[in-house]
Amino acid sequence: IIDFELTLKQEIPFKTSGGHIAMHTGSDYRSLMLKGINLGSSPPGYFPGEIAYAISPKEYENWISAMADAGFNSLRIYTLHPPVFYEKLANYNQRHPDNPLLLFQGIWLDEVEDYSDPGSYDLLNRTTIFTNDIMEVIDCINGNGDIEYRYGKSYGRYLTDVSRWTAGYIIGREISPQEVDTTDTRHTSVNSFNGTYLSISNAKASEVFCTQMLEQTIKYEASNYSVRRPVSISSWPTRVPLTHATEIYSEEDKASYDL
Repeated sequence: IIDFELTLKQEIPFKTSGGHIAMHTGSDYRSLMLKGINLGSSPPGYFPGEIAYAISPKEYENWISAMADAGFNSLRIYTLHPPVFYEKLANYNQRHPDNPLLLFQGIWLDEVEDYSDPGSYDLLNRTTIFTNDIMEVIDCINGNGDIEYRYGKSYGRYLTDVSRWTAGYIIGREISPQEVDTTDTRHTSVNSFNGTYLSISNAKASEVFCTQMLEQTIKYEASNYSVRRPVSISSWPTRVPLTHATEIYSEEDKASYDL
């Protein structure tokens, strides 16, 4: 006997509602009070690049239970984790349908590879690679990923669909001032973008890049899985267009973009 459950896929399982994220309950949306926690890619004693095997299945299982027991209802990961993480998350959520642990899935933007090459700091040069990474992660979240062995990143067969518990995607990472400055300086004519879901005008090239990548995230999942969900992009305080009077590293305030 094979037991299984058929569920109707909701086109917009999560959405923004005022200052909250709201979850579809089957008939309406319920605003959530998020109590979140970050989950890194490696435990003590391992480098982040050892993500493919650093955390054991049992550790994932114990951590997920401990997060829920501590009162958290959501977790954020910065990059794609091994398939076993999504299996353990789905297993926990299926056993606790009334109090699932929601996922904010990160999609990592690769670091600068050659610090001596000015072109490596140009965000627009990474559009194709980042687009491929976005599509790869979305496939995996929807249980449709198959990644061969690769060094320094997760890989394997992603057969567990966790999309029903994925509250949003947070793409990118802490972009450096050098990357923003280089991108804006090299592409002064790139100041607008009009997509299917997102658009921007009177912008800088770095802001256009962010908008394009967020558009790609929404569009790919909508086109291939008939689902849309909230998206955001990662940043850090010194990238915002504010003056930080106590910032001791002047290079940190060299460039900014307005999210």
